[in-house]
Amino acid sequence: LLMHKVHNVLVTYTQPGPGAYTTEHLAGDLMAADHLPGFAAPLPPSGGTLVISVGFESLNTQSLLDMYQDPRQPTQYILAFPPGAGTIRRQWNSLRQLLEDDPSRLNSRHVHVVGSFDAEEVFMRIRVLDQGCNGVTLAPFGPKPHSLGIALFAQKYDRGLLYTQPKSYHPDYSIGIGETWGYVVKWDRITCFDRAIVR
Repeated sequence: LLMHKVHNVLVTYTQPGPGAYTTEHLAGDLMAADHLPGFAAPLPPSGGTLVISVGFESLNTQSLLDMYQDPRQPTQYILAFPPGAGTIRRQWNSLRQLLEDDPSRLNSRHVHVVGSFDAEEVFMRIRVLDQGCNGVTLAPFGPKPHSLGIALFAQKYDRGLLYTQPKSYHPDYSIGIGETWGYVVKWDRITCFDRAIVR
């Protein structure tokens, strides 16, 4: 997005087919939490609030929670609102694991529910969270459109992205091909977050 020679950038996301995802673990052999290339977190005290986009599996995110245990800057969770009880159940199971089966650790003010495909709303929610604290550090473990909104925010505001990269994935991670969504993240040399709305 930062290259001036690239005028337009479109990102697509294709849902799995009716078979959706395997019911087994999606990934394994997880690496330690680390910054994604190009997205190192700013030096403390900036970036003290961790924002996790919750996915189908916790993927060793407990190590991230251990790093960000300041009660004055509680971890914020972004959950997707997808269709189907199975996907909702898997997501809440991941959150339950993150909280170590202790519901008293969860405050509803720290849970933000956003539509599965709404990258822009994720961007906007994080911007509000970022303004209400001394900066955020982001962990994109949820659906890919949420990860897109998170990455765009991190690029725009120079925030850190943390991930626990798996070394292996289930061979039937997802099954079939569903609908494809398109996102215009740069058009006519202007990135989406810099475009003014003219009425």
